[in-house]
Amino acid sequence: MPSNRKLTIRKTLTFLCILALFCSSCAVDGKMSMKIINMSTNDISNLSILYKGGDHKYSFLRKGENISLLITPVGESSITIVYEDDAEEYTKDIDVYIAPGYSGNIEVIIHANGNISPKTDLNVY
Repeated sequence: MPSNRKLTIRKTLTFLCILALFCSSCAVDGKMSMKIINMSTNDISNLSILYKGGDHKYSFLRKGENISLLITPVGESSITIVYEDDAEEYTKDIDVYIAPGYSGNIEVIIHANGNISPKTDLNVY
């Protein structure tokens, strides 16, 4: 039968291993939050956010409204936004590099005439 000291050490080590696994899974979740804000003069339709490992599609986004989503890339990738307004269809590449293990925030403001302004605050773990 093991001594009390050995049991205490074993329990402590087990607890520390579980805690380390839990903390590492929280710190490196590989998800980025993204917010798309429609500040154009028109409603937009057929909005798609494309990246390696996923895409998000929205049928409609009214002017002045926004959407929030989580992005989880499966490899090195960039982000492309495709949408339509009353005049035409736009395809915009966001100047951002994403990969598994990245976390943080991406915000994209859609302006009139197909102009966009992205803001990023990403961390690499």
